[in-house]
Amino acid sequence: MNFRNLLLSQGVATSLVAIALTLPASLGAQTSIAQADIESYFDTTNDLYVLNDSTSYENSGSLNFGTTSSGDNLAVGRSTADNFLTISGGTVTNYRGYIGYYSAGTGTVTVTGASSVWSNANTFTVGYYGTGTLNIENGGSVSNTSGTIGSQSNSSGTVTVKDAGSFWTNSGNLIVGSLGTGTLNIENGGSVSNTNGYVGDNSSGTVTVTGANSTWENSGILTVGVNRTGTLNIENGGYVSNTVGNIGGSSSVVTVRGAGSRWENTGGLYVGNSGTGSLNIENGGYVSNTSGNIGFNVSSGGTVTVRGANSTWENSGVLTVGRSGTGTLTIENGGSVSNTSCVMGRNSGSSGTVTVKGAGSSWTNTLDLFVGDSGAGTLTIENGALVTATSVSVGSSGAIYLNGGYLALASADATTDLATIADLINNEKVYAMDAATGTYVLVTSWDSENGLVSLTYYEDITTCDALDDYNLTGAYTVLTSAYHSVPEPATYALFGGLGALGMAMYRRRTARK
Repeated sequence: MNFRNLLLSQGVATSLVAIALTLPASLGAQTSIAQADIESYFDTTNDLYVLNDSTSYENSGSLNFGTTSSGDNLAVGRSTADNFLTISGGTVTNYRGYIGYYSAGTGTVTVTGASSVWSNANTFTVGYYGTGTLNIENGGSVSNTSGTIGSQSNSSGTVTVKDAGSFWTNSGNLIVGSLGTGTLNIENGGSVSNTNGYVGDNSSGTVTVTGANSTWENSGILTVGVNRTGTLNIENGGYVSNTVGNIGGSSSVVTVRGAGSRWENTGGLYVGNSGTGSLNIENGGYVSNTSGNIGFNVSSGGTVTVRGANSTWENSGVLTVGRSGTGTLTIENGGSVSNTSCVMGRNSGSSGTVTVKGAGSSWTNTLDLFVGDSGAGTLTIENGALVTATSVSVGSSGAIYLNGGYLALASADATTDLATIADLINNEKVYAMDAATGTYVLVTSWDSENGLVSLTYYEDITTCDALDDYNLTGAYTVLTSAYHSVPEPATYALFGGLGALGMAMYRRRTARK
């Protein structure tokens, strides 16, 4: 094992740092090295172990390069390849830390075991111009102010934090993929914390948080895809938290997959804030926020897919699908979305599309639903899916498509709901699937003359057996499409035309017991 050029003076010393190391027996006994307080680095295939107790190495377990000036830096892999630092039960302290300093430099640092610490008083970079790898495991910890993975053009950095008790603490911001390529893996109970988090700043960045108790805590904003491509995967019980969440840049994607996997935004969530962003909630994943926005700014595009039983997107505030850009929301295979009011296609030139399909799939609007405001809006409900709202308004560029799905209104009384339904049909805003042709047809009356397209109206939700599994409480007026030419008996009231609408079955709805 070769040990040389550990420390190199490149200027006038401003202070001296004494470093005590115990080298392998082949290299001699314990050696003290005094080095000017300039820049310290490993180079030319050097392996350094900082240990408390080992059969191979014994030293004080402390390596101090100083912490007060820019000269107290430590670079592992400064200008050549294959440089290694292992901290096992020991402590390393310095001002700034680098792994992979120059373009030809590659370095790997492993901080392993309880009481193993690398403390950077200032910034810390994994992949500055070169290639850097950091492993924090088995209870090890690293700390610094701001952290960067993949700093400069053509650089590459990878950080893995795994196992319970392993921490990477950034008191400032954390950037994964600044101008280079950055990868952060948080696994098996590892933990990372910082203020604002950026994934894919001016290059590509990828973060994966996987496993129960694996956490990434952002005390500030989390942005996935600033100017380039960002990818965030939260899987198998992983947890990510922040204030405001942004997904944008160039085709950036966040996936929350698996039971117990959670992304909690204490503020708003923007999917397609500036640029293109996608959010996938799958197989029991959970996302929460205050207001939700898909396709926020002009020329932006956002797509959200909530798929699978127990997959949930919970908006405690208003949901906007296409504020000034293009927004698409798909809820399928038992997924669920909830919010207060929703506006689809809010501003002029915007477009909002929502599709809810499959038995068990639900979209709950606790207040009003606007399908097309100043922009365009399209709502499609298919194959047993349920959409609920207190009231529904459809704009001049909006439409509702029904194909065996259910639109349930919960206003003050049935008369109001019936008037809403009549207005939608009278203004040619409702389309139903024609079973004979397999195409959507505009509904101009409750039952078209040829009988191919009809709408089924349930004044009392308790008469709609198909909705029993949704566990709705209270009274609703339910509208759905049906594929029959002859009205079915008793379980619902089928109206023959708008002229009969005001006369038929205005009985009060009873609350579901």
